[in-house]
Amino acid sequence: MRVKGLSTGCAAICCSATALFSQTATEAPKQKAETGFVSPYVERGLPADTMRTMLLEPGLAVAVSKNQQLWINRVLRMGFYMRPRSEIRDNLNFSAPNPEKINRITQNSQIWFFLNPATDVEMKITLQDSRVWGGEAGVKSGNASSYDDRGVYFANGDNANSRAETSVREAWLRYTNIGVTGLGVQVGRQVLAYGDQRMLGGANWNVTGLSFDGLVVKLDTRYFASDAILVRGTSKDSGTNGITSETSVYDDSYLAGFYNTLKPGMVVVDVYGLGLFRHLSPESIVGTTALSSSQQQSNLYTFGARVTNRTAANKLPVGSKWDITLEAAFQAGNAPDVYFTNTAGNVVSNSRTYKGKFFFAQTGYKVLDEMRVGAHVYYSPGTTDRTSGSLDTFQTLPGPRFGGFPYLNVFNGISENMGMKNIFAPAVSVSYENKLLGEFILTYLYENKATTQDAWYAISGAANSSATTNSAARVSTEDAANTGAVALGRNVFQELDLVYLKQFSAYVSLWVGIGYLHAGDAVRLARGADFKADAFMSFIQITGLI
Repeated sequence: MRVKGLSTGCAAICCSATALFSQTATEAPKQKAETGFVSPYVERGLPADTMRTMLLEPGLAVAVSKNQQLWINRVLRMGFYMRPRSEIRDNLNFSAPNPEKINRITQNSQIWFFLNPATDVEMKITLQDSRVWGGEAGVKSGNASSYDDRGVYFANGDNANSRAETSVREAWLRYTNIGVTGLGVQVGRQVLAYGDQRMLGGANWNVTGLSFDGLVVKLDTRYFASDAILVRGTSKDSGTNGITSETSVYDDSYLAGFYNTLKPGMVVVDVYGLGLFRHLSPESIVGTTALSSSQQQSNLYTFGARVTNRTAANKLPVGSKWDITLEAAFQAGNAPDVYFTNTAGNVVSNSRTYKGKFFFAQTGYKVLDEMRVGAHVYYSPGTTDRTSGSLDTFQTLPGPRFGGFPYLNVFNGISENMGMKNIFAPAVSVSYENKLLGEFILTYLYENKATTQDAWYAISGAANSSATTNSAARVSTEDAANTGAVALGRNVFQELDLVYLKQFSAYVSLWVGIGYLHAGDAVRLARGADFKADAFMSFIQITGLI
């Protein structure tokens, strides 16, 4: 019923908009002559931030931006996007008796409308359907709680852990040049994406993505841009790729701050300060159950800067061969209390403060016009003693996911088996792009724990740990006070990835990726006999849009 309602609503929007503009053109020619506004985006292409909900390589994004086929009365642009992806993940938990084997096909589909009815007014609505093939049925008989009709013919029927979601991904209004040229405000549900999206991004690799309800005040001039952000958190990645369960609402939580960009010419400098305000439960470690307590207020402040010479819409200017990007961030604020059992056997607690640090450096050189050789490194130390009053592990913000172009450097490997917390990860890559053959990206990553006593963390930010020796869950060598029963290892795994991208037309592209992982001593020492070093990941993705 929900899908049917949205489809009907979508059709109504299209028909109403077309009828309205047609009536204006046929019945009131005099009024059109007086107010016959034509959107400048028809000729120069859509603004980049109107495509933040879609995972697109640069060539496809440019083609869609400049497409003029679906403009209605030259003020309303419709768009369609579909991205099915097949993934195979084999033994990413590095377990011999209980290897995780995941084979799934996900699909993200969008219908969107961008309206520019006047010089300073813009609106965008994006309807999105996210699903896993073979999961929840599209239509059920009777009421919404009735059984899947396919259950008679197939053994599984509905998969309760693979829920489909049809929703409004975006619905925002933007008004610009409010008294001052370049000053504007954007209000409603929107995607936040800044810089290389290491701090805030759309998370478009996963099947649902991220959106926020709120207000962004914008100032954009030739040499300076600034966004003041105040949003309510609407969703979070509930699974590794946001598909194992429905997204959930943060309880009484907000994201606020600023993101400033200086554009002097030779480089781009981003300076940001972001606050994440949440109610969180106290934490417990070393098998201690947290004492009964109401949720505590947690205020996480992240201050950072990013410098790059990629000044042409985050790409190198024409003719340039050498690129460099540096980013650093620091955190402060009050973290939830931690409960633990001390050496005397008593349950005690410590109040804690955030003191995380994060550093990223990247450079590359075009040895040929079609070939780039590059390297990058992540460094983010963890917490040596998690019973202390300092939480030194960097807390990731919403959206640090696969999908950053031009060098796919936002994530630590296509396996997404390690995030940006407690990490020291150097990497080298070679990319080759040919107009006829497509683009090939070969990357080698050496993934380590920066602090051996802390956990190794998933891309979602959750610790990969297990209390039982032979559990199928991924484990870490975490130890609260460096007194573990096993030695503490540093290397988590090495990963070798090959990704192929090919744009077959102005509106269709193919991505194929394959990755091999080999676990290191950090996992081997923790698992003991329950250990298998080799793991694999592959995917095939087709993107079609107009």
